[in-house]
Amino acid sequence: MSYKFINTKRPREYSNRLIEVKAEMEELRSKLRELKAEEESLSEFLHAKSAGENFQFNGDNGYVMQLEFSERERQDLDREKVIALLARLGKKVPMKTSNWVQTKISYVVEE
Repeated sequence: MSYKFINTKRPREYSNRLIEVKAEMEELRSKLRELKAEEESLSEFLHAKSAGENFQFNGDNGYVMQLEFSERERQDLDREKVIALLARLGKKVPMKTSNWVQTKISYVVEE
């Protein structure tokens, strides 16, 4: 694969900004994973401690606050079972094509 060398201001600035944005996005993804794990842990503790009952507590801001639990249920499609069922019936699995452009920036290694 060959590359075209571009040394104009705007593509260089945009490429450098893209590097920063990708790094920041990865940092935020990592932080979000940590926060979701902490949220789940805190919620599980509070649900177990209160036996699933809503409760009130003194907030740090001096106001009485309340915590309410609401249990939810959702049914998701079992993808593997649907594929197996359609295969047994001799049907094709309906697919949708998605298109996008992916970027990757790396250092050039001179040999």
